[in-house]
Amino acid sequence: MNDRKTKTWLTNRIKGTVAEVIAEQLFISLGFKVFKFGMEHSVPHSMEEIQQMDGKVAKNIRQMPDFIALKNGKAFLIEVKYRSSGKFSINDIKNSDVYPYKEAYFLLLSKRHIKCLSFRDLKKGKSFTESCRNYLGSVKEFEIDKEIVIPYCKEALKFFQNID
Repeated sequence: MNDRKTKTWLTNRIKGTVAEVIAEQLFISLGFKVFKFGMEHSVPHSMEEIQQMDGKVAKNIRQMPDFIALKNGKAFLIEVKYRSSGKFSINDIKNSDVYPYKEAYFLLLSKRHIKCLSFRDLKKGKSFTESCRNYLGSVKEFEIDKEIVIPYCKEALKFFQNID
């Protein structure tokens, strides 16, 4: 990788990791048990190798959601994304036609909000925009207190406000 590509990859990886940590801590404060599940946690020593592999199993591993959240006898798959634009749609998911985690929820952190849509909603044509109202606190399945989400939004805003 050249220096520019390496810097871009590293910057994006750091932003993604920070978004994941904010989301993880938010779900813990909401009373969920949280388990890291993504490829970087499940097969950390084989990431580079799996990135180069073909085949269905390798693709499924690459698309593993970031964590599993458990609460009240229910399990949720959570994929965390950061987008400074606040925009994300089904077109941003590689191989969405064969995405193996149909029950996953996509949590989008932006410079202003924390929003959430299920993969099924994304597949039906819903998307994240800066003006959409798909706030995390509105996801009925999670049974959460919206007031607990607000301080995490403020922390995300402080961290991401000067980052593209």
